[in-house]
Amino acid sequence: MTRIYNTTISGCDTMWQGLIVDYIGTVILEDLNSIQDAHEAINLGPKGNLLMNNSEIINSVTGIKVPPTYPSLFGGTVDLRQARFGMYASSFLPDYHGQPMHGAIPYAGVDVSDAVLSIGDDGYGTNTFHNMNIGVRGFRSDLNVYNCTFDSIRAIYFYNSKGNASAVVIIGDTANNVASSLRVHPIDPSLKNMDYCQTGVYSFYSNLAVYGCFMDHMFDGVTVYNCKDNLVTGVNGNEINARKYGIFLFDNYGGSYQNFEANQITIDGEKTGVGILAQELVKGNSFNYNIVLNTINLVNGKAGIEMINLDKSTVSYNRINLFPGTISTAPTSSGILIETGQNNTVSCNDVFGFGDADTLRNGYKVSQSLGNKLLCNSSDSIGYAYLFEGAGCTGTLFKGNYIGKSYSGLYLNSAAIIGQQPIQQLPTLAYHGNIWLDSARYSSGYGAVNMNDTNGTSLIFSLFTTNQGVASHNPVVPDSAGEGPFYVNDQGWFDPQNSGSHFDCTHAGTCNTQFGGGGDDEFRMMVIEDSAVTSEFIEESKFLSQQQVYKELVHDSILRISNELYNDFVTDKSTSSIGQLHEVALRFIETNLIDSALNIAIVNAREALQSKTDSLFNINHLIVSDTTSYLIYQKENLLEKIKDDKIVISDLVFQLKAQSDAVISSVSALNGSISASGIPDGNEKFINEMYFRYRKEGINVITQEYSNILPVAIQCPSSGGPVVYKARILISLVNDSIEYNDGEVCRLLGIYRMQNVKNDIYINELKIIPNPTNGYAQLVFSGLIGNDFTVEIIDVLGRIVLSKSIGNVTNTCQLQLSGFENGLYSIKLSDRSGNHLTEKLIINK
Repeated sequence: MTRIYNTTISGCDTMWQGLIVDYIGTVILEDLNSIQDAHEAINLGPKGNLLMNNSEIINSVTGIKVPPTYPSLFGGTVDLRQARFGMYASSFLPDYHGQPMHGAIPYAGVDVSDAVLSIGDDGYGTNTFHNMNIGVRGFRSDLNVYNCTFDSIRAIYFYNSKGNASAVVIIGDTANNVASSLRVHPIDPSLKNMDYCQTGVYSFYSNLAVYGCFMDHMFDGVTVYNCKDNLVTGVNGNEINARKYGIFLFDNYGGSYQNFEANQITIDGEKTGVGILAQELVKGNSFNYNIVLNTINLVNGKAGIEMINLDKSTVSYNRINLFPGTISTAPTSSGILIETGQNNTVSCNDVFGFGDADTLRNGYKVSQSLGNKLLCNSSDSIGYAYLFEGAGCTGTLFKGNYIGKSYSGLYLNSAAIIGQQPIQQLPTLAYHGNIWLDSARYSSGYGAVNMNDTNGTSLIFSLFTTNQGVASHNPVVPDSAGEGPFYVNDQGWFDPQNSGSHFDCTHAGTCNTQFGGGGDDEFRMMVIEDSAVTSEFIEESKFLSQQQVYKELVHDSILRISNELYNDFVTDKSTSSIGQLHEVALRFIETNLIDSALNIAIVNAREALQSKTDSLFNINHLIVSDTTSYLIYQKENLLEKIKDDKIVISDLVFQLKAQSDAVISSVSALNGSISASGIPDGNEKFINEMYFRYRKEGINVITQEYSNILPVAIQCPSSGGPVVYKARILISLVNDSIEYNDGEVCRLLGIYRMQNVKNDIYINELKIIPNPTNGYAQLVFSGLIGNDFTVEIIDVLGRIVLSKSIGNVTNTCQLQLSGFENGLYSIKLSDRSGNHLTEKLIINK
């Protein structure tokens, strides 16, 4: 045992190696000791013990090091009481001869591997970590972090491991299937757990619990990545003030329960900032995010809560305030944003803005997302209260929502279908009871607007059946295509009845009741008959709608039996790209649902392991003041049992992954054999391939294929399909600062059209002959013909690839297109008043 009092150990002209503790040796640093200028100040080896009280390790590359001992576990102890770590000098001393390379500030204060340890103790003074790359790092370890503060944790040139620039990092070992675990505990309320750090807590392949912490002046708060193989996450009751992300969740498919509750988050500083961002590359029945009771303040950011490609998650009782920020540079913001998700429940949330004329801010936005439930939410003082985009929103349940003061309360874009409310074939269902205000509260003059009105039948696909005796259930809708600001006729979209009951949130019992959604026969038949179901992106919308109807029917044998045409449709599409891509998606899900017995065994083994690690935490706490042979024997016995449990879990996960890899190999071959017929399925096939390669080869694939993935990511989702959002997830792995301007890209393609206005119309019909074309096309007009037109050709990325002015037009215009690549384009014809018509053009040479 070595006991040191009131002593400074430092380098002279150069840095030095540091102290090494042999075998079961013990180092006690008490009363104002200072270790400085070391590469590894204290290396505890496989069984060393350290008590550090009112002392510091500063200006050293690594403070405390516990080296890897896998598959064995670290047998020593680390007891920190009012310890100080960090960089306080202007620079390190010069390197000693042969010193390993390092960055300009410390790598980590505490860096441990294969350990079960508590870092800090609530019964003593606070430990501080200042001005370094990582505060506490655990690898293949189970850590409890108590009574520690971290400030000025930042990224630095040279260090490049997972979790860089994070106050606390926990990393599991996916190569050996050994997960880690971390609990970060609250501290004195007068202190901040993390302050001026790039990231507060970073978790990779680990169980995680972060509760009651205060993180201020952060770039990111908490990152949870790869929480798979039945691992669990809880981030609850924290206050997080950040520039970019409050809580960032990615690639956690296959994890167990994930709970994010009662956090208070403020995002201010990044236009792409999000309070809670959850994004997955695979949808699956086994996954569940629970995001409840959070308060999020968003200043000049993208979304309060953003969900990308989630399935069966719950978002409830959250309060989101959208502050205007700097209007001149403001991005499009949403309180809750759902992108290519399905079967999620969004209920009893409140979104509040600060101006009904600010159309950059939406309350709830749903894009290309199937079968989601929006129940008993409220929105007030916002631009668009509830906004739906794309034919992929069928099966939505929109029920009991309060639609407060806004520019327009409910808005469907010209490619949107949300399904009937309630389904017309089920008249026994109560009307859905959504609450609108009088038209004066909507500064556009309309409580609800459906831009998908060109085909009269398309309004029926989103039909609202209401009780005419309740004025608040029947908003004012546009009734003339000749009047602004929307220039659509939505007569027939709301169908008031003389009697009938209606849903009321105050008597619902519970906000998360899973009401039934679904489609309707008229919509299915229109899709099966290959009829147009939207006003824009007709071919793409047909394909996306066929995908959704196929998915519904292929899993509902009773429904197929009820109609022979349904069964014929499934049979016909099963061998097309629609059926094959659906099979690929199902096989994705199977990769984590292959063997339920294995999954159950893993859960049970993890619970047994947790019980043993909790016991070891207690023994470590006792052993500091009581080194009797009995406690030491207990500890050694527990260490062996924990090691054995981890080996058992590793073997179980290995079996699960072996089965999963076999499925991935076969489904990759299936995906490669698919013949895509258009843009949405071509995109999906390509992004599937990128996912296969990413899973096998890692992030380098995304870097190599960046220039090929980006063109998919920047497409208008209503044209490119839901997989556009999956492309954005992949892009974010190497570049998460892109602000996707869907509004402008889709507008250029015609999706956010303002229909022809009043009597200034020059042309009321535009045809392209032939279409598809192999390089030559003729525009044919009808209606009143005048002069001074502009023709623009726009590709699927929203880029204007040709613009020309034409005058003295009779009724035709010829276009030479031989220099254009094959693909989908839009032809936009504009008059001198700014009115325009668009048509789609396919070039296939």
